[in-house]
Amino acid sequence: MGKLGVRTTRIILNSVSYVLLVGWGLVAAMPLVWMVSSAFKYSREIYTWPPSIIPRQPTFDNFVAAWTKVPFDWFLINSAIVSLVEVTGVLAFGAMVAYVLAIRRVPGRSLLWVLVLAGLIIPEQVTYIPRFMIVKQLGWINTLQGVVAPYFMSSFGVFLLAQFFQTIPGELFDASRIDGLGEFGILLRIVLPLSQPALAALAIFTWLSSWNNFFWPLLVVINESKRTVPVGLASFFQEEGVANIGHVMAGNTIAILAPLAVFILFQRHFVQGIGVTGLKEVF
Repeated sequence: MGKLGVRTTRIILNSVSYVLLVGWGLVAAMPLVWMVSSAFKYSREIYTWPPSIIPRQPTFDNFVAAWTKVPFDWFLINSAIVSLVEVTGVLAFGAMVAYVLAIRRVPGRSLLWVLVLAGLIIPEQVTYIPRFMIVKQLGWINTLQGVVAPYFMSSFGVFLLAQFFQTIPGELFDASRIDGLGEFGILLRIVLPLSQPALAALAIFTWLSSWNNFFWPLLVVINESKRTVPVGLASFFQEEGVANIGHVMAGNTIAILAPLAVFILFQRHFVQGIGVTGLKEVF
């Protein structure tokens, strides 16, 4: 096969791949499109067949109902507080633990790695009962600190940052120690500035996971004013039901604006962090 044939084959394969990817993307986006479209429709139009993407009689009544029937502003505030505190804790403590595991040759390092990996392997559902007992003993039931506390440390965060820290040349640490920097100074002045892509990726991962967390806040929070967005939306759907599905779709549309904005704003850091954070031997 000549060069022309190889080039033609490559063009055809690339075209087919693009068509398949675009088609799959449209299929995956349809539920989101239908949700946003339904948020601007009256209930009678939502259930008409064939369904329409563009509302025939657009209305904002669904958004008004979603905002006024439940304390949606508190849902957003609670989720924002929980997510920001969780991101801060995961980055701060994860960076310190990852530095010790990746840079410092401390005794029992292999055992510490095993414990970190165990935190990744063990299903989260297994830990719900002991977590709940601890939070109850601390008196944090029905509080935001009870929602945040179990997620203030992340095995995934430690593992991700440790993998990146190991790619930093060791000569930088030796030179910093010769210049009189302590370990904490090396972490703050050398490691963290060089690890911005990994920190950004971990922050986005943590923020999205915290914002979408449903089951644990459902267990801990009782009062409506303390609920986060996923729990508040679930209770709102139980109250409204399918009869007022437009109200629920409007609430869902409001809820996705924050994570969507975060991903769009930090997409470059997210992709860069995933690309530079590889896997290497940790023992």
